[in-house]
Amino acid sequence: MPLEDRYSGDAAWNRFYNVAVNNSLSGDVLDETKIPEVGSLSKDSRGILAVAVAYYGIARTRRWLSLNLPELEGKTPQECISTDDIRFRNRIREHLMRLPA
Repeated sequence: MPLEDRYSGDAAWNRFYNVAVNNSLSGDVLDETKIPEVGSLSKDSRGILAVAVAYYGIARTRRWLSLNLPELEGKTPQECISTDDIRFRNRIREHLMRLPA
């Protein structure tokens, strides 16, 4: 069953987002000058990327974007956030919410 079918919902994501970006584990915040792909992303996808940066930091997030992760069923994080298909954005959201703190 794909992660988007187990998505915890927008309310859970919004709480997670607020905690993650306001308490960055990496100490980094999303900086569009350091991740050029950000400029072409929707506001929703930028939020997903902001959480990844808070968790991984800028350098690791840049590498993470191109990883083919089994949890994403053959998609890279970049593919999931670059699409207009909400299923893939929910897939990456649920993936992030399941990462250990």
